[in-house]
Amino acid sequence: MTRWTGYDMILEIVTKELRNLGDNEFADWLRTRFPNENEEKGDAVFWNSKNEMIQRIIDLRGLTKTNQEKFWQALSIGAKNLRQFGEEYSILNPDRLVELMAAHSRVIDNFDIDNETEKEIIVSGDKIDKVGPGW
Repeated sequence: MTRWTGYDMILEIVTKELRNLGDNEFADWLRTRFPNENEEKGDAVFWNSKNEMIQRIIDLRGLTKTNQEKFWQALSIGAKNLRQFGEEYSILNPDRLVELMAAHSRVIDNFDIDNETEKEIIVSGDKIDKVGPGW
C-alpha cells in the first residue's frame, strides 16, 4: 500500500456509486483519475495504460456544480454502504470517509465564479482548471 491507497479507494467508491446513480459519463472520467489493476500505483502521479501522466489531484471546485453535487452525493451513499457492509464493500477505514464528509460540511460549496475562460474558472482570485465532463 502507498500513501495514495486511501485516495484511490475513495475515488473507487465514488465511481461505483456514480454508476449506481446512472451517471456513467462522470464515472468513466473519474475512473481515469486513479490507476487500475494494470497500471503502476506509484506516487502522486502515475502513467495510465495510454502512457499519459495523470496527477492524483482533483480540485473539486473545477467540476461543474452539478458534478460537485453528484460527487458528494455518491460519497455520502458510499459512506453509508461502507458502514453497513464493511470490508465486503471496501477495505477503506470508514473513519476516513467520516472525516472527509465532516471536512466537506465546513466548506461553502456555493461559490461565485468571478470569471471564466475556455479552460479555467476564477474564484476569489484562484485560477482553477475545469475538470470532468459537462463543461
